[in-house]
Amino acid sequence: MDFLANHRPKPALIDSATFKIFYNEMPIAVQLFNAAGVLCMANPAWEALWQARAEDAVGRYNALEDTQAKEIGFAEFFQRCLHGESLEIPDFFYDPTRSGYPGRGRWLHSTMHKVHDALSGAPYVVLCHLDVTERKEAEQQLASHARRVEEANISMKMLLRQVTMAKEELERTISDNLKSLILPALNELESKLADRPERAYIQAIRANVGRLTAVLPAQLAAHYQNLTRREQQVAELIRQGHTTKEIAALLGVSRRTVEFYRDAIRRKFGLKSRKVNLHSFLAIPSPTT
Repeated sequence: MDFLANHRPKPALIDSATFKIFYNEMPIAVQLFNAAGVLCMANPAWEALWQARAEDAVGRYNALEDTQAKEIGFAEFFQRCLHGESLEIPDFFYDPTRSGYPGRGRWLHSTMHKVHDALSGAPYVVLCHLDVTERKEAEQQLASHARRVEEANISMKMLLRQVTMAKEELERTISDNLKSLILPALNELESKLADRPERAYIQAIRANVGRLTAVLPAQLAAHYQNLTRREQQVAELIRQGHTTKEIAALLGVSRRTVEFYRDAIRRKFGLKSRKVNLHSFLAIPSPTT
């Protein structure tokens, strides 16, 4: 492209032997048109580009009457060139079969330059083509891939949103059912056991229901999973505000054993060397009663 853009041909003797040698040896596809737009010459590189014979188009093909040329505004470029401008035509796709000629469709980057016949002074237009089909197809494939990735991202975001909404709806349903079906029965049972030690177990059950209907902080929930079953029981009773003495009585163990469990819980929650109240640390919002 830089070659075409920066090396504009100067007026040439189009009927000279030197011009014809240069024209035929040129690795870029070149066409020569007269002022009426009729094709006068096409070099071997042009024949290779279109896999066609120049003699089948010379004198027959008129670029100003070509439908595809009109679509890209070729006539305007052609007239400007005849008035002395050297032009660079934006990339375009040309399918020769649409114009009644054999060959394969190609993407082209083209430049247009004016030359003169040395004897008559008649103006001609030189049209040079670079085949940029591979680059264009690669760009189209990349753009298509980018669109597919974007569509996949959008679909994934929609799916994740739907999953999140479904999860939240399920959590709300479970929470509502527990609060409406379980907690009322626990409240009634607790009132009947108001003066009995078994009431603490009802409170523990209620608290566990609360844990199902409330969201534990991620770090706290992960630590809870590391506790043994007995440690979880002790942790729950601590969270409810029971003292070591009360926990020992409820579980039927010694206070020393409860202290052992408290120490293990603090260690597993990373509180061993921190002055943090275990009850405050474990506390989570109570369920609505």
